[in-house]
Amino acid sequence: MTMSAASQQRICIGPTATGEEDPLSILLPHPSSGFPSRFIIQDGQLFEMQMVDSEGIRSWFVANTIQSDGSLYLTTPTDPIFMFIPILDIMRQKTSESEGRFLSVRDIFESDQYTSMRHLGQLNKVEDHLARVCEVQDSFEKTFRLKNELVMTWLKKKVQTLVDRFESIPTLVNSIAYTESLPEA
Repeated sequence: MTMSAASQQRICIGPTATGEEDPLSILLPHPSSGFPSRFIIQDGQLFEMQMVDSEGIRSWFVANTIQSDGSLYLTTPTDPIFMFIPILDIMRQKTSESEGRFLSVRDIFESDQYTSMRHLGQLNKVEDHLARVCEVQDSFEKTFRLKNELVMTWLKKKVQTLVDRFESIPTLVNSIAYTESLPEA
């Protein structure tokens, strides 16, 4: 029995593409764990892909075929800054004597381990995203260096956005307030 192209289909739920660019599936280190994870770049935007396992034998009807892989894939928009912070932290090579190096976009996303990381440099407004958490030097080429104070300011804004959006859920608001009272590492 040969595998046809139809048997390679997967069921995926996520935002609908607005442009003509085909999605690019890439493997990158997840910002929270460092483990390889699947991401999608489409129309200059970054999406995280997660698989919901079928927990047993399941299948889907897709058009006029049966897809035997009953797993469900979810893609969700991801703020690329979450991806950038751990990369920038490693690449700047900060020491007790030095704040670290300034790097170009090309240099930031150069990796022997994750060759697909270079695609992050092609995201929409990549320099604007980097400037939110980095010092910027603008000589003949813009260069960036992660700045911890800018990271904390950006993260606090993200937390405040969550609090504002979900203020009707007291348990969530109390959990966020608790994490803010914890001592800094």
